[in-house]
Amino acid sequence: MSYIPVVLNANPTAYYVLNDSAGSAAVELMHGWNGVYQNALLAQPGFGGTVGVQFPDTTPHGLVRLNHGGWYGAFAPTAGTILLWIKPLPGIWNDPASRWILNLACTSGYIRLDNANGGLRVRHSGSGISLNVGYPMDADNRWIGILLRWSVALGICQVTIDGVQQANMGAPGAQPTPLVADTVLAAQSIAGTHPMPSTLNHFAYWDTMISDDLVSQLTEVSGMVDKCTFSCTHTDYDGERSNHGFNVTPLTAANFDAQNTLMNLYLAALVEMVLGNRYKSGQGNWVLNNIENASDQAAQRELKWLIQYHDGTTLKSYSVELPTAKTAVLDPNDRAHAHIGDAGVVDAFVSAFEAYALTPDGHAPIVDEITLVGRPI
Repeated sequence: MSYIPVVLNANPTAYYVLNDSAGSAAVELMHGWNGVYQNALLAQPGFGGTVGVQFPDTTPHGLVRLNHGGWYGAFAPTAGTILLWIKPLPGIWNDPASRWILNLACTSGYIRLDNANGGLRVRHSGSGISLNVGYPMDADNRWIGILLRWSVALGICQVTIDGVQQANMGAPGAQPTPLVADTVLAAQSIAGTHPMPSTLNHFAYWDTMISDDLVSQLTEVSGMVDKCTFSCTHTDYDGERSNHGFNVTPLTAANFDAQNTLMNLYLAALVEMVLGNRYKSGQGNWVLNNIENASDQAAQRELKWLIQYHDGTTLKSYSVELPTAKTAVLDPNDRAHAHIGDAGVVDAFVSAFEAYALTPDGHAPIVDEITLVGRPI
């Protein structure tokens, strides 16, 4: 699915896909207000069905200079919206250097996305607003959608990350002057100091604060993000099959062995939680494991473990069910739940799940409880 129509349908004032394959022009789709690439790697793997532009941590530093007069003239300092998709290179946000994703520079003042203490910071100098969002930008080397919108009249300056709206930063002051030629992506200035080594896609600007509905359409697009899914099917005593699955880190040549190890650790822990025979399992490709029925009569697909967990970053709650629950691991003091804290098979399963699985939002999960559900046997 392409992300470009999603942005175009929202009618931006300016839109740089940053998917150029050659040359120095950063093409702007709405009016031809092209910017200029400096020391950029074009046509790198991008977000939403297109390629992006990458800026490595090298000297001279790379950037996109948004230096067209039409873009400067269209900028409305009293209200606006900025959208950008970024995939930071691993480890960069953990150093003390000031690294800027975006600097909308006026002759006096600025609107800026940069880092502070390893997380995202949003700054609007019209009223001295600065919000340390604290978002772990390089936690899992993936694409992150950032949307900033502001309105002086409404007293709103707000950032949305991966569809999750952060707290209102406060009432922004109006920028007193228009943009100047120090407006850049991926670096501190046109000189290219203090770079933001990353891959960028889909920089768009609106000269108004867009609606909540448009914010949702532009940022809640997890289906476009590269994903890999683990799935496992079990056979119960009566030969009936049921499966469970969840997202995991997308496989690459570099991480394949590590991810395979995590999968095997999870499967080993899973054996101690269920009674059914593992019929087939895999991440990306199926592997046939055992075609026989389970030998234990208590292995019934209707009896399940309900794993309730939350996203460690967004705090959203999710769940997954494991068929053919092994009731021997129930808490002796609470027969409705598995015994988390047993320092045994349940804790081993929780650790393996948290190390291997990803939430639907693409972050590490935190298990809250494991409940026995389904019909009595």
